[in-house]
Amino acid sequence: MKYQDDIKKFDFIPEEVLSYFTLIRHQTAMQNGVAKDGSLRTLRVLKPGLVFHVPAVLENDNHVEL
Repeated sequence: MKYQDDIKKFDFIPEEVLSYFTLIRHQTAMQNGVAKDGSLRTLRVLKPGLVFHVPAVLENDNHVEL
């Protein structure tokens, strides 16, 4: 595919791509003002304001008009 060939031209380091586009958030559930046991969660989220534009290609004629 053309895009895969374009990407191979660059030396992307996966960790750098992740840190450029994402943040790590931590959250926990609270109960009576205290963190609930076993409720700590770590999530990777996109940085605010990012908009991705990606071409889509259908491999067959089975599609639905949106």
